[in-house]
Amino acid sequence: MTGNSLPDFVVIGPQKCATTWMYRGLQEHPEISMPKTDAVNYFSMYYHQGDNWYEQSFDPSQNTPIVGEVSRSYVRDDAVPHRLRKHLPTAKLILSVRNPADRAYSHYWHEKSKGKLSFEFE
Repeated sequence: MTGNSLPDFVVIGPQKCATTWMYRGLQEHPEISMPKTDAVNYFSMYYHQGDNWYEQSFDPSQNTPIVGEVSRSYVRDDAVPHRLRKHLPTAKLILSVRNPADRAYSHYWHEKSKGKLSFEFE
């Protein structure tokens, strides 16, 4: 990867651990450029698309001193750490975690509100 607009930091963390909230806050910062989506997921789900696909997620015209990315799927794929080190060796990693029981309960209600679950949490 050669783009100057590649991430200086990557936020990872499971669903319901404030990653979307962090993405939205970082998007508002005038010196930080973020992709249009909070789920690029290149190093996990879309690695087969190639480096050019990933680089297109970032807009070099934003001309900000800091570029970041947030992808929740990176926390659950064993290949991601190696890929991040290979392609973004100087990028800082920010891991967002939460009490596991609270996270599971929040995730349950998230899915339940979408009608995806018919059982009770207990």
